[in-house]
Amino acid sequence: MGPQAAGFALALCLLAAAPPETQAEADFKDCFNISKLATEGHEVAVPLNTSAQMKVEKWNSANSTWESVLFINNGKSHLLNSKFADQFTVSQGYFIVKNASRVLQGLYSVTWSLSSGCVALINLTVQAEVAPPSVIPGNQAPAAPRR
Repeated sequence: MGPQAAGFALALCLLAAAPPETQAEADFKDCFNISKLATEGHEVAVPLNTSAQMKVEKWNSANSTWESVLFINNGKSHLLNSKFADQFTVSQGYFIVKNASRVLQGLYSVTWSLSSGCVALINLTVQAEVAPPSVIPGNQAPAAPRR
């Protein structure tokens, strides 16, 4: 067997030994991945076709399950879990996190409600609000760091 044939045979063996794709990986492989950084207490908007029927779920890492958050139908949101009351809405083609907090940080899946096909995976990271620099009374500029 020549070097090319041996390389081909090795590649076939490696492919055969590779673990099969899990159902979860197959479900999300065609998803549009969106990462959003939000500041605590502020709003963050994610562009989505909110005129369709979709379901939004949040990954619960404590019990390795998806928690229902809301259902989107023709541009309106319908809450599915009271735990997320007054936290999310949809408006003019956007999925909106209304008051970002560390509790809301995490991974969200958006799927078509009829086919369960994936629309998007949203990774929401929430950071603490940064305090403005201190100003010395009577000065207009922030205090210079001391050396």
